[in-house]
Amino acid sequence: MESQNEYIGFVGCYTKAGQADPFEGSHGGVPHDRSKIGTGVLAIAVNASSGSLSFLNDGEPIIKADELPNPSYLCILERDSNSSASNNSSSSSSSRPAALRNGGLCIVSELEKGTFHSYAVCRDKTTMKITAKSAGTPLDTGGSYPCHIISADVGSDAECILVCNYGEEEGALSAFAATTADPSSESRSKDEDDDSQKYYYTRQICIPFGPGS
Repeated sequence: MESQNEYIGFVGCYTKAGQADPFEGSHGGVPHDRSKIGTGVLAIAVNASSGSLSFLNDGEPIIKADELPNPSYLCILERDSNSSASNNSSSSSSSRPAALRNGGLCIVSELEKGTFHSYAVCRDKTTMKITAKSAGTPLDTGGSYPCHIISADVGSDAECILVCNYGEEEGALSAFAATTADPSSESRSKDEDDDSQKYYYTRQICIPFGPGS
């Protein structure tokens, strides 16, 4: 996301004590102050000329810790300048859930039972505040302590989200992609049009690598 000479970035964190390295002590790990915790996902402004950084939303998180614990890693779903949520473009963003086609975030919750979350993000033109709204139900990442997440185009008209779990018992690599929803799904709201539920994320594959991967 950007505005004139300013780019907008997002920063995740650990919201639970000691989670920067849960294996510190038992497996060596990286010594750190286990009392320091974050408040959630923050939005920051990046000045393209000076490189200076500043907090947006007065430093308040756009996704709070009580909503999403340990949002340690995230990836930005870029807005496609050649498409919109309402057209039939064949770009990779057109296969996302409708709420994410104009940009958003995919985030992991780095816990022993890892989960994957997606959020639509927008900036109010009047207040200039950044808001994030959940764009789907949390999904199991197929392992524990997911610690890396990226988005990647598959061909010219599809996009997948890759998540790496490094858990002591369940190290695994998982791939998520948008899937066409079942029109008869009971989860569909009567207030939502057909396009709003046309796609939703599901885990397509999970490749286990064993402990500590």
